[in-house]
Amino acid sequence: MTAISIGTFFPSELNTIEKMTYHNLLCLNTLYSNQQIAISEQEKQYRRVAIDIGRGYDGKLYAICRAVFELDETIVQSNPTNKKPWMAALDWGQVTYPDAFKQGSP
Repeated sequence: MTAISIGTFFPSELNTIEKMTYHNLLCLNTLYSNQQIAISEQEKQYRRVAIDIGRGYDGKLYAICRAVFELDETIVQSNPTNKKPWMAALDWGQVTYPDAFKQGSP
């Protein structure tokens, strides 16, 4: 679990879902860039977070992002306690939120 303080950690420039998502993926990539997860159905290893940069045929620069989350099966399959879908994501570990991603950091 990476504990956060929403009011003090996130820069005010994170004013869209897209910016918040990219910010969080960059942060998770910083914390877990060396972790790999084996997915048995696909017999493949995936990096916990993968962010690649590429140029589209339209000439624009894009970030191609993938994140692998362990999920609480009870919430995904039957959700007896009526939790919001994002509550199914389980914590990845005990780490500290990186200073470089906090509000007011250089």
